[in-house]
Amino acid sequence: MTRSSLAAVCCALVAALLSIAAPRPATAAQVCPDIYAPVCAVTPDGFRRTYSNACFARLAHARILHNGRCMVPMCLLLPITKPVCAIDPATHRRKTYGSLCLAEQAKATFLRNGPCR
Repeated sequence: MTRSSLAAVCCALVAALLSIAAPRPATAAQVCPDIYAPVCAVTPDGFRRTYSNACFARLAHARILHNGRCMVPMCLLLPITKPVCAIDPATHRRKTYGSLCLAEQAKATFLRNGPCR
């Protein structure tokens, strides 16, 4: 092996070792605070999921439906009337739903309590 090829191998080896030992940048998940403030969101594949906070939901590219844990679909069996205003995911317009649970089941984004104006 010639001196120049030996030097090239050594340089490549040192560069490889430095890249292994170099500190890795923080991952996106490490940026979110470790605070429990649950939100219900729709994952990119269309499933409702409770995230520990809005930051983790956004990192997962999920659309936040409302603050708090996702509800079980009991509202379909036990109708509760407490209207909410939410954005209908199909029309992207405001729509009044009979309850937050019904809005969540429709995967509508909560805006406020009470009917839409």
